[in-house]
Amino acid sequence: MLIETHAHLDYPEFAADFDDVLQRANQAGVKRIITIGTSVESSRHAVNLAEKYPSVFAAIGVHPTYAEQAGEDVITPLRELAKSSRVVAIGETGLDFHHLPSVEAAKKKNVQVFNALQSGTEEQLEAS
Repeated sequence: MLIETHAHLDYPEFAADFDDVLQRANQAGVKRIITIGTSVESSRHAVNLAEKYPSVFAAIGVHPTYAEQAGEDVITPLRELAKSSRVVAIGETGLDFHHLPSVEAAKKKNVQVFNALQSGTEEQLEAS
């Protein structure tokens, strides 16, 4: 059984043929889909879809890109949504390095750190 762990089924592109989307996924072997909320509104939509369709589950949260647009209190509505048995995760809440312009610099820095750690580990192995 395959599980799609990161789908955005609330996107308008899926609305016209949503049942067909789920049917095609099922035919391809995808038996469960976790649809991801990126704002309070899309989290509500994700929960609504999950409560309507047995193969769909919801992850709720506020994506960092949209955090500034969110109202002051996102915790209360997310807590309410989290009470649904169809919510299986809190997501889209971390730091989004994918869309930052400094990703390449961060990657280079991570490679430098990895190389330093690797070198230190090799030295420790040789010493033992």
